[in-house]
Amino acid sequence: MLAIITAALLMASFTACSGGSDAGESGESSLSSEKLQSADTSQADASMDDTSSENYEDMYSLSTLTIPDGAGPLMKSGLRVFLDKMDKDKFNLKYSIECLTEDTDGQVRFAENTVIRDGDKLVSILAADEIKSGSSKQIIKDNKAYEIDDTNKTVKWMNIEPYIIEAYVYNTAGIFYVDSLELCGSGKEKIGDKEYDYEEYKPPEGSDNSNTSGYYEQRARYYFENGSIVGLKHINGEYYYTTMVLELGENIPKGEFDYPPEYKLEERLEISDDTDGLSEARQ
Repeated sequence: MLAIITAALLMASFTACSGGSDAGESGESSLSSEKLQSADTSQADASMDDTSSENYEDMYSLSTLTIPDGAGPLMKSGLRVFLDKMDKDKFNLKYSIECLTEDTDGQVRFAENTVIRDGDKLVSILAADEIKSGSSKQIIKDNKAYEIDDTNKTVKWMNIEPYIIEAYVYNTAGIFYVDSLELCGSGKEKIGDKEYDYEEYKPPEGSDNSNTSGYYEQRARYYFENGSIVGLKHINGEYYYTTMVLELGENIPKGEFDYPPEYKLEERLEISDDTDGLSEARQ
C-alpha cells in the first residue's frame, strides 16, 4: 500500500503532462531512473513484512542516490547540493513540467507541481490544464492522506504507513536523478529569460538503452545554476520532457497543510481514480 500511495501522489504530475500515457515510450528518455518510474514498488512490496524504522530509513534514504559513474564536473557537485537541499525536514520545492510526446497530439503540455514538507507533514499541489478545477491538492499528516476535491467540495482520507513521507521525498528527488549515464557534451542554453550551463548525457555503451536501432537517440540534459541542479530535459528525437526547479527553499506558507473545514470528510479504503485531481490528470 505504501508504494501505491506514493505512486498515486507522485505520478499525477507526469500523467498530467503526458495525457495519461507512458512517458517513457512517448517522450521521456528511458535514461530516467527505474526507481522513479516504478515508484520503488517492488522494493516496497518485498519489505512489507519488515516495517521497522531502520528498514524504511535505509530504503528511502537520499544517501542511496549516489553520484553516478560517468558524471561530469557540474553533475558531481550539483547533484549532491540538490539532494542535500531535499534531505531536510523542511523544504518548499516548486517545479515546472513541459513536454511534447507522441500522445499530446503535437501540442506542448505544461504543468507545475509544488511539494512542501514540514517535519511529519507534506503537501503536494499540482496545477495543470487537464485538471477540471485547475489544481489538485493532497495532504499527508497525522498518518493520514487527504485528497482535496474542490469540484465536489469533499476531502477523501485514508490511513497510511508512517514512512510515506520519506518515500514521497525519495521519489520526488528521483525525478532529477539518472542512475546510469555517459557524458557526451556540455554548453549553455537559454530557457525563458535565463541562461543555464548544461551537461548532456547518453546511455553508457553496452547498456540496454545504448542500442537505439529503430529509435531516436536518447539524451538527458542537466541544467545547473549556483552550483546546483535546477533542471533535467529528456530528449528522444523531436519529443522531450523537461522539469525545471522554480523554487527550492525553506519558506513554508501558513495554512498549506489545512483543508477547507466546510468540505465533507469521506473515508476511503484505497487510492482510486475518482477524485478530481488524480482522475483528470490521468485521462
